[in-house]
Amino acid sequence: MIGSIVSMSLRLPAKVVVAGVGTLMPVSLRAEHSRIECSAWQSHAYNCLIGIVSLLFAMTCGVLLSSCGAETTTGEDYGDLLQSPSGLVLTQSEHQYGWGKSDCTLCHNLNNIHISESEAGFDMAAVRQQVEDEGISACATCHGTNGVQ
Repeated sequence: MIGSIVSMSLRLPAKVVVAGVGTLMPVSLRAEHSRIECSAWQSHAYNCLIGIVSLLFAMTCGVLLSSCGAETTTGEDYGDLLQSPSGLVLTQSEHQYGWGKSDCTLCHNLNNIHISESEAGFDMAAVRQQVEDEGISACATCHGTNGVQ
């Protein structure tokens, strides 16, 4: 009987996967005593690695799921742009970081602008719809070229 166990275990691949306590552990075969062994540090290291990966995965899922269904209610608020010398048209002095950039979405999230109702009486629902329909090409209609030639 022992001879058949030894010959069976010698036909197994050099690495096999054996179910551990809640995890799968790779182990090496050793023909001396005809049993499968793995050192304690291999088992501990593997279980630690699985634990760290599981924790990182759970944290990532938690962050992603916590934002699901959240609606933005405040949006970006730059005050009453009509009170500036150029009105709604952007100037370099008022738009220092974005001046000269043609892609407004590098700094502005289209889902997070034109949310607050206008004190000047603009129909912000219509503005949001125009931005949704036309994308960033709609920006120049009200805000000028932003220094782009």
